[in-house]
Formats: sequence, structure tokens, C-alpha cells
Amino acid sequence: MKKDNLFLLLFFFSVFVFSQPNQEFSLEKEIDKLELDFYREGIENLKNLDKRSLCLYEQSKKENYKQGMIIASKIYTVVMFNSGNLDEASKFIASGIELAKNEEDYKSLASFMATKAKIYNYSGVIDKSKTTIFEGLKIADKIENKDDKHIAKANLYVIFMAHGVQESFPKDSIFYFRGMMLKQAKLISKEHLARDIVLAYAELTFAQEYMYGLNENHQVAINHLKYAEEIALRTKSNTIKAVIYKDLGKVHNFISEFELSAKYYEEAIKYAEASGNKIFLNIINNEYSELLLKLGEEKKANKLLVNSISNSLEIDKSKGKALENILKNEIPVKKEETKHFTTKYYYIIIFSILSFGIFLVYYRIMSKKSQSTKDKNNLEILDLKNDYEVATSNPNSKDIISIDAILELKSIAEKDNKLFLERFRDVFSEHINKLTNTYPDLTLSDIEILAYFRLNYTAKDIARFTNSSVRSIESKKYRLRKKLNLDSEDNLYSWLLNF
Repeated sequence: MKKDNLFLLLFFFSVFVFSQPNQEFSLEKEIDKLELDFYREGIENLKNLDKRSLCLYEQSKKENYKQGMIIASKIYTVVMFNSGNLDEASKFIASGIELAKNEEDYKSLASFMATKAKIYNYSGVIDKSKTTIFEGLKIADKIENKDDKHIAKANLYVIFMAHGVQESFPKDSIFYFRGMMLKQAKLISKEHLARDIVLAYAELTFAQEYMYGLNENHQVAINHLKYAEEIALRTKSNTIKAVIYKDLGKVHNFISEFELSAKYYEEAIKYAEASGNKIFLNIINNEYSELLLKLGEEKKANKLLVNSISNSLEIDKSKGKALENILKNEIPVKKEETKHFTTKYYYIIIFSILSFGIFLVYYRIMSKKSQSTKDKNNLEILDLKNDYEVATSNPNSKDIISIDAILELKSIAEKDNKLFLERFRDVFSEHINKLTNTYPDLTLSDIEILAYFRLNYTAKDIARFTNSSVRSIESKKYRLRKKLNLDSEDNLYSWLLNF
């Protein structure tokens, strides 16, 4: 009997001892599974990934498991960005970058830099987005695993293309980016699922050049998009499928195949909703609603626009907080405690003197700036007077627009006010009617861009006002010239002024 009791005691003791390491290992196992699912399945196909990654982050933090904190927060930031919650994504980036640096986890560090670049770019801070991507590419080169290295680099190149930063790259060519992505895809092992996603993106970017770039050829664009579709369907990524179907919808819209275009847009919406990517879904909704208006389906178009506006308000609110969080942690401020009472007061005195000096310098700069602004305004008013005189002297013009009305329009335009186009229609009603009657193919988007050019804004100005890239505006301008049958030497502003 005693032997039986001793045996039972030893059995329970051994179970207790061996269960302890298993508890610690279970967290590592869950983190490994989370990361494996993230890279293997694609973020778009995982349910409750935000709750799962956040829960594992908190658990890792509690147990001081730093690698778990890094991986869980990395995945959480990507999920939050895709869902349009930029504010929540930004909260984890600074601490994640610091942890990844300390642990020399370059794979996760490159991912944090990619998400950070996207937040900068979506918030309109293009220079910082570009710098962050360059930093990310340097970090990616330090990744030991070859597949992980090339996937990280390919992802950063995709950000250049997908988020409109490519005009800032030294070799400003879409061919260059396609070449770089193809190079990375070839370096990824054939068995790796990410290989097809990178290849699909390479074909997609090439197709976009033939859609609205300098080498415009819609049939070539369709061929490359269909090839990209074939590759993408082998993947589990809903995002790449949504992008490809959106562009197929767009290019068929360009060639007036509206019914086919609508079918592709429906597919794009289906995959965008499945991916949970609200930012990209908004882009598709806006494009598709324009097509639906052409097809006379106003009810459906309005429904898409209402959803888009609702999402945009939510994302824009989140965007401001996200940028604030990112910039706040860009340059960490180190505070040192003063050891002596007298030293503290010396600092206060020095600070006061410096503050007073800075105030004087600032006052002088602002005075000069104010004068410069007045001079600029005077020149602008002089230009508007010339504009007014030209309009008055034009016998074909029935619109005699006051200088005050143009100044009001400029004020609305520069604030990215949604009422801009509506107000422009009121002020230039005769002009708009003449344009749309002469050129019935002009879309609402075309008219809006023409409105900005009519006020003598540059492509760079328009990109800033509409939160777009300069390349995107230049492409729209190029297409408008073709629609209006203008020669390359014709000045668009002068043409509009005399139209």
C-alpha cells in the first residue's frame, strides 16, 4: 500500500514539474502559429486576427516575452491599418521598432517600417514616407533568411507603387519598379506562397503604366492585368485580387465597355470586403459609383457614396491622431534630472533669455513673411484682374466673373472643401455647360481637375489640395489633353480662359 502511495506521489510530482515548461512553451507556440498563419494564409483570410494578436501581445507583455510582444504588435499594426484604424496602428509602432531593434529582429523591424511609411503617406507626408521606405530597405538587407529578406524588400517596393510615392524615387520609372519586384520574386523560393503575390504586383504595376502612363495602350494593359489575375488566383490574398479587378474595371471603363467594367468592379468590392481593407474599399466605391452614374443606376451609386463618405470620415479622424502619434515618437526627448538647486535656476534663466531671443527673431520673420504674403496677394489680385479683363474682352464669353468670386473659390479649393466643385458650377455655370456639351465624355472627376486648372493652379498645388500624388494629377492632365484634343504646347489654363 505504501509503495502504491509513493508511486502516486512521484507521478503527481513529475506531472507538476513537466507541466511548468509546457505552460511557458504554449505561449511561444501560439506566437509561432500566429506568425505562421499571418504569412502563410494572408491577413485577409483570418478571422478575429486583431483580437488574437492583441490578446497574445498582452500575455507576452505580462510574461516579459519580448519576441512575442514584437510579433503580436507587428501583426496588430498591419491589421489595424488595413481596417482603417490608423490611430490604433500607430500606438504600437514606436515601441515595436524599439523592441525589434534591441532584439535584432530585422524581419519584424522592416514590417514596422513598412506600416509606418504607409501611415505617413496616407497622411500626406510624402518625404517622411520616402525616407522611411529607404530605411526599411536597408534594414531588410540585414535579414538572414533569404525568403524573408526578399519578401520584405518586395513589400517595400509595393508600397512605392500602391501608395503613389514612386515619383520620389531616384530612377523615376514604373519599369524600374517592375524590374525590382520581378528580381525579388525570382529570389524567393518557388515553394513560398509570397512569390506569386510579388509576381502579381509586378504585372499589375506594369499594366498601370499602360493604363494611364506615358506608354498608354489599353489593350496591353488588359493583357498584363489578365496575367496578373491568373497569378493572383493561385494565392490566398484578397487584397491583390481586389486591386487587379478594380483596375480591370477601370481600363474597360476607359474603352467604354461599361457592362464588363461593372462586373469587374463587383468582383473588386467582393474581395476588398473580404480583405477588411476599408481604405482600398473606399477607392473602389468612388470609382464604381462614377460608372454607375453613367449607367443610370443612381440609387446604387448613391448608396456606395454614402458608405464611402462614412468610412472616409472615420478614417480621416483616425489619420490625424495616427500622424500625431508617429511624429511624437520620431525624435525621442531625453530628460535629465538636475542634481543641484542652483543649477536648475541657471537653466531657467538661460531658457528665459533664449526664449526672448527666439521671440524677437520669430517676430521679425513673421513681419517679413506678412509683408511677403501681402506682396504675393497683390500679385495674385493683379493676375485675377488680367483674367477678368481677358474674360470681359472675349466676345464668346457670357460669364463675367467678379474678382471676389474667384478669390472665394480659391479659398474653398485650398481647404480641400467638398463644396468646391458645387460652388465652381455656380460661378462658372455657362463655362461648365459649354464644356460638357462640347465634350460629353468628360467625367465628374475630369471637370473637378479642369476647375482647379481654370483657377491657374499647378499639378503640384492640386496634388496637395486633393491629397493625391503629383504623378496621379499629371496622368489625369495627360488624359484630359487627349479628350480635349489639345497639342502638347497648348497651355491648359490659357485654353480654358479663352474657351
